[in-house]
Amino acid sequence: VDFGRTDFRENGTFYEGHHLNLSFPQSNTGYSQLFKGENLQCLEQGMINIFNHVGGVPSRIVFDNASSMVSDIGKNKYRKLTEHFMMFKNHFRFEAVFCNPASGHEKGNIEGKVGYHRRNYFVPPPEFDNLDEFNKSLLTELDDDQYREHYRKNATQHELFQADLKALLPLPEVEFEPALVVSKKTDANACITIHKGKHRYSTRPSLAKSNVFVKLTADKVIILDQDLNQVVTHDRLYGDLKQESINWILYLGQISKRPTALKYTGIYDLFPQAAKDYFETLDYENLKATLKTLNNLTEETNFEAAVDALLDAISHGASDTDSIQVLFKRKNSKIME
Repeated sequence: VDFGRTDFRENGTFYEGHHLNLSFPQSNTGYSQLFKGENLQCLEQGMINIFNHVGGVPSRIVFDNASSMVSDIGKNKYRKLTEHFMMFKNHFRFEAVFCNPASGHEKGNIEGKVGYHRRNYFVPPPEFDNLDEFNKSLLTELDDDQYREHYRKNATQHELFQADLKALLPLPEVEFEPALVVSKKTDANACITIHKGKHRYSTRPSLAKSNVFVKLTADKVIILDQDLNQVVTHDRLYGDLKQESINWILYLGQISKRPTALKYTGIYDLFPQAAKDYFETLDYENLKATLKTLNNLTEETNFEAAVDALLDAISHGASDTDSIQVLFKRKNSKIME
């Protein structure tokens, strides 16, 4: 198993990503999965995807010495595994073998497979709408790739792969969740940071300067309160530049108390132009009341339904807060029930 560098575009956004590769040297069969990073969650998710696709687990897997798996190399080449990778390995019951430091030649077959997958599946950089769906289709494409003749043996890779499949360990009955949960303290703005402080994520205003749990997966950052209730889910940020992901909708109540700040927050961009134009006609108190009403309606259902009620009220020329609430309840009575 090894990662390779791969660029791609998802929904028009460019990512300097990585492709995880798992090869079966006996048959020269290989599978790959694409990710935005190469952390432990990406490694585990990619391997699980491949295990599930082929219907089993290789009994022995060779890795490099990535810090996500190996926390220390001691005397006699003893590897101290990270806690989560140890849990992952024990759950699937495979033997993990590691290359010697600075000995890339020991990877053998996988090095060639990393390059083969890049040249044949990731050049030019793929473009798609959904990474999960792309990865599913990629596994199917790589099934078809097995029908090539083996470079040395007088058989197709598919024919040789049948022996690999028979040697697989069965999949565990209980699923493994490739997620890491850590405890974090929020700052004065109710945000937490990960990735050495470079990636900042919002929680909700009431959680400012308090402890929360952060659940990290390959593609999501999920904020949980102390009772393990889900607060908000963010798309996970990647890269070494400072970035932030703020769910401004959760801050609408706080902004309603200081409505003059509305234009300078990310939530302002979430409103359609008709709503922005309407806000310009309101004085301080009416803007405050309107934002408070929108926040209350958002908490009852969702932000889109609240804005929809506001636009209905504006189009009917009755945009006071009472009218907004009446139109909201009329359109959302079934949802609220």
